[in-house]
Amino acid sequence: MKKLLLSFVVVLLSFFAIAQQKQVITLSAGENELELKSVNPESFSAKIFFKELQFENISNENGDFAIMEVEGLSGPSNIGQANLPVFSKLIEVPYGAEISVTIKSYDEEVINLSEYGINKIHPTQPTYSKSTPDDEITFSIDDEYYNTDVYETTELVKTEIHGIMRGVRIGRIEIRPYHYNPVENTLIVYNNLDFEVNFINADLSKTEEMKEKYYTPEFDGSYDMILNFQPPATKDAFSDYAAPIKYVIVANSAFETTLQDFVNWKTKQGFDVIEYYVSDGTANTTIQTYLQGLYDAATASDPAPLYVLIIGDHSGTYAIPAFASQASTPSNAHITDVYFACYYGGSDFIPDLYYGRLSAESTTELQNALDKILPYEQYTIPDGSYLNNCMLIAGVDATFAPTHGDGTIYYGINEYYNAAHGFSNIYAYYYSLTTAPYHVMESDAAGAEADIISKIQTGLGFANYTAHCDYYGWYDPAIRYTDIPNFNNQDKYPFMIANCCLSCQFNNAIDAFGEQVLYTANEGAVGYIVTSNSSYWDEDVYWGVGVTSLAITQANADNHNYSNTSLGAYDGIWHENGEAYSDWYYTAIQIAHKGNLAVESSSSSFNQYYWEIYHLFGDPSMIPYMTEPTALSLTFTDPMQGETSLIVTTEPYTYVALSKDNVLLDAKWSGSGTSVTLNPPTTFTGETYCVVGTKQDRSPYVNESVTPIAPNPPVAEF
Repeated sequence: MKKLLLSFVVVLLSFFAIAQQKQVITLSAGENELELKSVNPESFSAKIFFKELQFENISNENGDFAIMEVEGLSGPSNIGQANLPVFSKLIEVPYGAEISVTIKSYDEEVINLSEYGINKIHPTQPTYSKSTPDDEITFSIDDEYYNTDVYETTELVKTEIHGIMRGVRIGRIEIRPYHYNPVENTLIVYNNLDFEVNFINADLSKTEEMKEKYYTPEFDGSYDMILNFQPPATKDAFSDYAAPIKYVIVANSAFETTLQDFVNWKTKQGFDVIEYYVSDGTANTTIQTYLQGLYDAATASDPAPLYVLIIGDHSGTYAIPAFASQASTPSNAHITDVYFACYYGGSDFIPDLYYGRLSAESTTELQNALDKILPYEQYTIPDGSYLNNCMLIAGVDATFAPTHGDGTIYYGINEYYNAAHGFSNIYAYYYSLTTAPYHVMESDAAGAEADIISKIQTGLGFANYTAHCDYYGWYDPAIRYTDIPNFNNQDKYPFMIANCCLSCQFNNAIDAFGEQVLYTANEGAVGYIVTSNSSYWDEDVYWGVGVTSLAITQANADNHNYSNTSLGAYDGIWHENGEAYSDWYYTAIQIAHKGNLAVESSSSSFNQYYWEIYHLFGDPSMIPYMTEPTALSLTFTDPMQGETSLIVTTEPYTYVALSKDNVLLDAKWSGSGTSVTLNPPTTFTGETYCVVGTKQDRSPYVNESVTPIAPNPPVAEF
């Protein structure tokens, strides 16, 4: 029997004027939890318990209401109606199956809230875009709903199907264990709710076949977020995983020569690099069809690609055009690369592999980007001490910066980006949380822009900005694309994240900040995670820190911590709290993937939109350095000519590759062990071989002069 302690989620209400202490109503259960009672390929059963409900009366210009909080539940999407929190979780759905839910039992607990002095439950408010003007942030209430004297009749448990992710069919379950009469202000709680989910007409053979065919340990963290996921029966995360990893490069043929140093490096790292060069005017659907063919051709022993790198701008001579948006919520248009990585058609929007883009319109722009990326990845930079400097900025917004912006940045600094984690200089620009550690100055201070640029010039390993942007750059403090030539940070390039609007909107006449910060020579960054449309305040908090157990208020800005949030992008990067290896997200695109999964696992209706808008500009397989790395421990004895294997001793979770003349011969994971045996296709000869080892938080081991030892000639005896 499996028990899942529920995380605690509270929806932001930014319209408070007067708030009172929280009132707790005790219920019949001993604790808040979801008990997963049984799981098999055709069904699962569970029971959900509630120990207590919390209410907080508030008064504002819109009336007197109560905020309802339930540990482990998040706000629904019924804007304007009572904010009755729901339990939301991803589920696995077998191929071909329809979902049937059976309620087996529950205990009704009727609560007259007015008798406790509790106001009517506050209506659900919309999440707001970071591009929404202040005068458009309004209070939403459904007057007809609040004047209807009946209990709601919503389903207690409902399900929906989202799509397929790397061979696993994904759905979502939502539990809403109460009905509310807004006129009587009475709540019926369906406690100790016992239910069963059955999968009708499930094709179990295909379900298992697809899991085995597309299995990769690099997606285990995503599968771990699924309530009833069962791993393929024949797979072990490392011992049965068939390396090497396939890496596809899609580019105009004009870039082929410029890319060869990069291709050679990826090969030496242990990637099976597939180069797909196209002519001018090649449609994105043609490229997607090619990638679909590679994906469909996979077998358990010859896996599908894991990474795709797109080289080129959305338009222009050497363009690789992105796709038009398909998300209906919200409906504003943008372009996206996610559909290069989705292979199940229809409404599928969850990527089946990891992808990134280097937006270049010329060989010069491409070379400029590679001249920063290659020394960083190979760790041939002159001095890595700059990687011990980081900068986090909560940009200017009078309404949301004190709550969302400061709260996100504080979490990142308090948990990870601090002196205890090896950082020498931590530069924090809060909007109003001026007493927090490492605070430099308020983000709306007159000298903030100049001070930020001076820190970039000194050298940063990591930078994170959250607030307003446009395609010219960060909006306030204003760091624009015209400032990039003044970064003066040659050989000291950061990995950057911007949780803001439009900073990689790469379909404009003027190249976006996100494009230019990669391709500007000797300036800028080595990688940039950012959006092609407007991001949202609530969802960006989930993206960065996970779904928080506290109200997103100014009072709680310095109270968010690891124990009261689910896993977000920061946690996926650092994974220092005992997370299983499957929950590590250490490559550049995996960081974005983890953030999007946090939004996907919440009750937000913007999940598809978030998969569409967040992009990585850079190499998706790059492992960003969090601080100055130590050298990877890797040793072996040079093989003898004629031998068929090379035994390498190294650290756990290291990827080790053997190549010769830029041709990959073998690659293996060390997994949780410390030994890797590499086997070339033929016996070792007297030629020169290359061994490369890579691991997060380590500089790579590179030995390009491995020369097998000639056997001693026989000695004649007389």
